[in-house]
Amino acid sequence: MRSKQKVRFWWLLLPLVAGLPVAVFLAERAGTQRSSAPAESEGLAPAVPVPPSDEPLADEPEPAAPTPPARSKTAPGEPSAPEIDVPAAREPVVALPVEPLPEPKPAAQPDWTAVSRDRDRWPKQTRLTAAVSFPIVVGGKSSGSMQAPMGTEVAVTKITADLVEIAYADCRTSVPADRTTLGKQILEAGPLPAAEPATATPTPDAAKPAPEEKPAPEPKPTADDNLLDPQKNYLKHAGAAFNSSTELYKVLAPHTRADPSLEVSAHPEIYGGVTLMMPLREALKKLGLDKEIVPSKSPISHPGIPFYFRPFANKETNDLLPGLVPDSDDYFNLLYLITDASDRVVGIEFVCETPHGTRVPNSDFLTYNYVLNRAKIVKTYKVRHEVEHLGDDLLVVETSLIDAHGKCREIVRWYLPTRIGNFINHVIRTRLSRSSGP
Repeated sequence: MRSKQKVRFWWLLLPLVAGLPVAVFLAERAGTQRSSAPAESEGLAPAVPVPPSDEPLADEPEPAAPTPPARSKTAPGEPSAPEIDVPAAREPVVALPVEPLPEPKPAAQPDWTAVSRDRDRWPKQTRLTAAVSFPIVVGGKSSGSMQAPMGTEVAVTKITADLVEIAYADCRTSVPADRTTLGKQILEAGPLPAAEPATATPTPDAAKPAPEEKPAPEPKPTADDNLLDPQKNYLKHAGAAFNSSTELYKVLAPHTRADPSLEVSAHPEIYGGVTLMMPLREALKKLGLDKEIVPSKSPISHPGIPFYFRPFANKETNDLLPGLVPDSDDYFNLLYLITDASDRVVGIEFVCETPHGTRVPNSDFLTYNYVLNRAKIVKTYKVRHEVEHLGDDLLVVETSLIDAHGKCREIVRWYLPTRIGNFINHVIRTRLSRSSGP
């Protein structure tokens, strides 16, 4: 019985023993497939075993120098790296001497003194070569300025020996000629007429010593220099200004007489060394107001005063006539130079806009500033007039604007030569005779 059991046990082990080689073979084959899988996935051929050889190995060759890897082609759409060019060695640069540029020559200018006398050669318009500021004057007061840029076309109103008066948008100013193209325009129009050369008088005896040279006498003013140059059509009727003309005539009539003549024979002093018919530039130097740019002149709108005025800032107490200004702290903050059309002084006016004192009115007039043609607006305000004589050749007309409490609101002092007062008397009488009145 026991032997039968042993035989059955061996029969059970026989399949296990017989299947062992098969299991080993399958296991080795599975391992080989795993090792060859990554090589195939990477695109490499599986390693083939090389049979051993009994021949001795030859000497291995020296390794070659590594070659740079080939530039990989970029995929379409991807930016390619910029190629860097290695600059070759450059030759040293030798600095050559640079010649300085020649300085530009100043533009030729005509003889402005000769041009100022020849009105036929004055162009009507010119262009600015630099920006120019034009003062704005409203009612005789400066109200700022406006700037005309370079290249702006402006009108030429007057040419003097050192300045050119130009107008732009109803504003005027005087500038040096080189700030405009006026010089080029005049030179292109043709040469100026040559002045007659002075002939030298030969001396009868050259051995005799020459006599001492005496200073040449000052040239006497010609007839034109002694003639007033008022506004054009100054006797033309203007009925709208009947009241202001009547009031000015009442102020001047007791101290002047009608004189229609334009000739001025005497040149009395008006104020501060300024004399009647003195040229504008010379008068500005006398008053310490000499500037490169002078405010443009404006026509006086009062029908009885056919002249022009220019405004200037002022800070003088003007105590030439003590007592007319009521407070010692007052000063005239504005100065107006009154000139004719040829820029010759015919009067000076001072204005104090902030007086401190009080006064008593003496008239029912409306006008309190004749040069600027200003009349009172407030009905309760009154006007006071005073006329003083400074010798036989000069009048001082002073007017004050007074409120209901007697306080001065404005004081105007007008230095008027008697000769100009006589001419104004004639103008007012002529205009009033042609007017039908209110």
